[in-house]
Amino acid sequence: LTNTTGLYSKAILPNLENPVLAFPSLAESILSPGFKGVFFAALIATILSTLNSFVFLSATTFSRDFIFRLNLNANITKPKSLIKFTQIGILVTLVLSIVIAYYFQSVVELWYTIGSICIPGLILIVVSSYYLKLQINSNLAIIEILSGVSASLGWLFFRGYFHDNDLLNQLEPMIIGLLVASVIHIFGILKKA
Repeated sequence: LTNTTGLYSKAILPNLENPVLAFPSLAESILSPGFKGVFFAALIATILSTLNSFVFLSATTFSRDFIFRLNLNANITKPKSLIKFTQIGILVTLVLSIVIAYYFQSVVELWYTIGSICIPGLILIVVSSYYLKLQINSNLAIIEILSGVSASLGWLFFRGYFHDNDLLNQLEPMIIGLLVASVIHIFGILKKA
């Protein structure tokens, strides 16, 4: 349905400057005022429902997986503690989401950047979890995750300083992160053997 409507929108509105506005522009051009109101209400309801779900999911993940593990004295099983930590998670999630939405103009760019930063720290750990000979101890795995992500993030910010050197300037953060994670992972395999 989405693809068909998008193709129909392209046929009806061939000179549309911003493809993101294909659905609203199509509704504006072909729907009567009553149906147009229902369409825009449904569009806003879909956006708010998704936003609501993702914010609560992120807040719960933040409270259960981060705050709970950092605050060892907290009793997260108590309802008041869980509510307080989830409220903190909602605030952190909303602020972080607004900053990310302001910084990235494209969803594709957002996912590309997040993937370039996070994948190097995780990929070798995930692959090695299926093969006993490739597994490393948990302390070294944490170091690998943190080092791979940190190297990728650091290179994302510092590669601009190499504008005179095309090779270094065009080197993707994922490559640097994978190199760092690979060195640590190989060290862990050799140390185990």
